[in-house]
Order: sequence, then structure tokens, then C-alpha cells
Amino acid sequence: MKKAVTTVVAVVFVSFVFIFGFLATREKTASPTSASVWIPADPPGIPATQSPLPAPPDRIIFESDRSGNFEIYAMNADGSGQAALTDNPGDDVLPAWSPDGKTIAFISNRDGNRGLYLMDPDGAGQKLLTANIYQVGPEYSWSPDGTRIAYRAGKDVYLINTDGSGDRNISNSPADYFGLSWSADGKRIAFMSSRTNVNWVWVDIYSINSDGSDLLNLTNYQGGRTFSDWPAWSPVDMRIAFMYNVDGQWDIYAMNPDGTGKTNLSNNPAREGLFSWSPDGTRIAFVSDRAGSDQYYVMNADGSDQRKLTDLQDDNMGFSWSPDGRRLVFVSNNAGNDEIYAINADGSGLSRLTENSANDIRPSWQP
Repeated sequence: MKKAVTTVVAVVFVSFVFIFGFLATREKTASPTSASVWIPADPPGIPATQSPLPAPPDRIIFESDRSGNFEIYAMNADGSGQAALTDNPGDDVLPAWSPDGKTIAFISNRDGNRGLYLMDPDGAGQKLLTANIYQVGPEYSWSPDGTRIAYRAGKDVYLINTDGSGDRNISNSPADYFGLSWSADGKRIAFMSSRTNVNWVWVDIYSINSDGSDLLNLTNYQGGRTFSDWPAWSPVDMRIAFMYNVDGQWDIYAMNPDGTGKTNLSNNPAREGLFSWSPDGTRIAFVSDRAGSDQYYVMNADGSDQRKLTDLQDDNMGFSWSPDGRRLVFVSNNAGNDEIYAINADGSGLSRLTENSANDIRPSWQP
């Protein structure tokens, strides 16, 4: 399966794609523990439907190109009730639930250029929020209270209210910005940027007040091939987890909101990355190749009790916690194309949720 990769800066993103491929933006592509788990060679299929969707709780949204282009779909947590929420000639991608689970944001090029859209959980009420989204590798992030969205436009970070008002530039310094993440109290936004080094020899993590004031460089590297990437604020306190790379060695670190107290959480000679906090902030799920191929692991928020969850045959890309923190939904091309699976956080109860010849990617569990 070939995956078209949107590359903004070759030095950084070639490394990322080599490690996990989690920066891949695949559009119009025909086929993109405590104990090991076993997947049957021919698991039972779960047919997709095109019937109108109700909007019950515990839904999972995802992207799929099963109709020939990427649309956004939803299904129940057991894989039943699969149906398209969007249906147009353009590609609808990068779906994300609002924190209250009542609205879905997504990116679409249905009008010729990429825009940031909103819709109801059943696909109704689709509307353009802003057409100011960055056209190459678009990115955005909901505020914790669901009233604002931070997004990347051109070479700056913008903030917009979800009613479309108040669209404004908060970075005001053209550079490359990625990994937008809100603090749990909604007061600050963290991101990675090359603003002090346009050649991307090193990348720093910054945070800024949501009104654009008080910019802080939290890592402040001065040279060498050092990258601090993809910051993610804890959902319950002010710690920031991030990926840290020195000369090709990736690990998952955490630090205080002022940049002090940096701690290596994964602390393994393998390559670690693509991580996510549990909803209660007590655990972190992540991907590692320490077993010889990219697999899913989970650890406590302090780095202790690291456990392997999966033992699949091929790339693993993209995952989301259930609201109660008991299960994870994730992507694997173990079957030869990207499909969505679910597993308990202790590595038991593996189930395959989608089965078709297309690519089903970027699952997101309803809060």
C-alpha cells in the first residue's frame, strides 16, 4: 500500500515517517502486554451501512476511502452501525470530537480549498468555520471548554470561536508550527516550532497564552540535531508530555509547564512515539518498535509499569482512548490494509471493528 506523505520540512518529516508514518495524510489512495494477542486469519466481517445515524453515546468516528475518496464515518463501539456522516466529491479528513461530544470538527476540500468545518454527531448541520486553514498538513485543536479552536494558517497559529467570531492571529511570528495542545485550564497553548531555527536543525516546544501574550520557549535548544516534538498537555494537571530526539533516538518525556523537570518516561533504546494521555491522566499509551516492529504499549504517567498491548504483523498508526480509559481503539494494517481494532487497556479483548478493502484510519472515541 502506498501512502502519500505531505512533507513540510524534509529533515523533520522524513524522520517521522520513517519511524511511524503518523504524519501521513492519505487522500484518494486505493489501499492504503502482559500477554501477546492473536488475530484470527479470517475474522468475521462487519458490513458497513449507509442508513441514517442516530447519535447515541459511545460512538467512534473515523476516516475511510471505501467510497473512492475520504469521507468521515461513525460506528458503535462494537463496530456495528457503520455509516457515512459526510458524502461529497472532496476529501473530508481529520475528524475530532468536541470535549462535550456534541460536535465534530473536520477538514474538507469540498469547495476547492481546505477549510475547517463543524457538524453534529449524526452528520447534520455541516458548516464552514474558516477557510483560513493551512493547506499543507492542516492542523487544529479544540479548547477544553469547546468554545474555541486553535488552528494553523499559513505560517502562524490562529484562534477562532466555534460560532465563527473572533478569528485572530496569536503567534504573530511567521514560522512552522505543529502539535497544538491546550492546557487543561484552557489558558495556554503549547506547540512545536522552528521559529528560532528556520533550517530545522533543532526544534523547540513553546507555550503561549490564548490571547497571544507571554510566549515561553520551554526547551530552548541552541544547536545540534535535537528535536522536541508533539507536546501534549495532561488532561488533569499542568505536565506536558512530548517526543524528544537526539541524533535519531526518540523517547517520550514529560516536563513542568515552565520547562523544568524534564524526565525520560519511556527510557528505552528503541524508537518511541505517537503517544496519548488516558482521560484521567494516569497513563500514557504509545507506540514503540522495541519488540522489532511498531506495537502499542501503555505505561503509568511516571513511566513505570510499561506493558506491551499488541503483537500485530505490520504498521500501527493512530489510536484513541475510550472515555472511561478501559479500552483503546487503534489502526493496524495487519490484514493488508488499514483497519480499526479495539483492545482493553490491559492487552485483553482484542476485536476487529472494520473489515473492507479500503483504508479506515484516524479513529476517535466520543467523549
